[in-house]
Amino acid sequence: MTFQQPELFICGERFFERLAESIRNAKASIVVNMFIWRNDEIGSALARLLLDAADRGVRVAICKDRYGVILECCEENCASFFHPRLTMREKIQCFCLKHLYRLAMPAASVPQNIEGLLRQHPNIQIDDSHYRRDHSKFWIFDDETLYLGGINVENKERATDSRGYAYHDYMVGLHGREFVEAFRAKRQNPALASPLFGMNLKSPVPCFELRERYLDLIRNAERTLDILMAYFAPEADFLDEIATACRRGVKVRLLLPQHANFNHELNLLTAYRLLGERDQNLAVFLSPKMVHAKVLVSEKMISLGSCNINRKAFRSLDELNLFWPNDSQPFATSLRNDLEEQFQKAQWVKDRNQLHIHWLWAAAERLVM
Repeated sequence: MTFQQPELFICGERFFERLAESIRNAKASIVVNMFIWRNDEIGSALARLLLDAADRGVRVAICKDRYGVILECCEENCASFFHPRLTMREKIQCFCLKHLYRLAMPAASVPQNIEGLLRQHPNIQIDDSHYRRDHSKFWIFDDETLYLGGINVENKERATDSRGYAYHDYMVGLHGREFVEAFRAKRQNPALASPLFGMNLKSPVPCFELRERYLDLIRNAERTLDILMAYFAPEADFLDEIATACRRGVKVRLLLPQHANFNHELNLLTAYRLLGERDQNLAVFLSPKMVHAKVLVSEKMISLGSCNINRKAFRSLDELNLFWPNDSQPFATSLRNDLEEQFQKAQWVKDRNQLHIHWLWAAAERLVM
């Protein structure tokens, strides 16, 4: 099967513009699967557009994982669009995360009636009561366009977070009914369907394949390997495979956020351990941006999506990545060009003693994350 070239969206501003356009142009159906949906400007704006689409007869199905409410309500404006009221357990979890990460505790946004209008509309179906632990993000329009990647519905994805750090992330647009059909076939039976998509799924057929697919990408790299990762706390075999790749001559570059909102000390601890190898083929960089991306790029293959490299992503969360050849076509070229720009702007960590790690905090993060 021949697929069209994917369309790359760098950061949220451009993606949200295209998303709004797609919602306005939808004719029959919209499917949304989202982890974070905040009650903020962009969350409300997209909800209004979906309501308008439903008014003109478009069928809208929204799956919003309740598990995401913990993160929605412990940082930024601390307001969830679909889950304005927390259970006692959720309140305790939010309290712990706020204090662990010293997060601000602003008052929640004034509730709006948009959420209620969505729930009452006959053309809108909302599934938001289940703790699926589904970290994947995707949109499907009229069974012909699929968007996937790492961008949630929240203001900080298009500009800066509450700490003032610019967010950096990606989404991919896949245009053509053949993409949507391949995607749905993969979700029904991951073992038998197209390798174009990598998934961790708990149902209808349990499949946790992204760990091995990431490892295969690392093992198959021959010249170069770039890793951009928001939350990077791999198990020992991942570090071994990266070290092995360096020893066989692969130039490995790792880019982490200099100030991650979560998992920060574990990120630094991973970088510290890798730099302990003292391999000249390894270069570690810290970005001044909050790199929220989950990207691996060898000279052969690109993986881009929602899956971090940590135990939770590999063992308990539903995740979704695209696997695409690293060729000379516009999608791969645009991504490579942006990666080079991000590495140029980042701080090169030449010695692991430059990393200042709070070891007890790192231990606490390992328990939480």
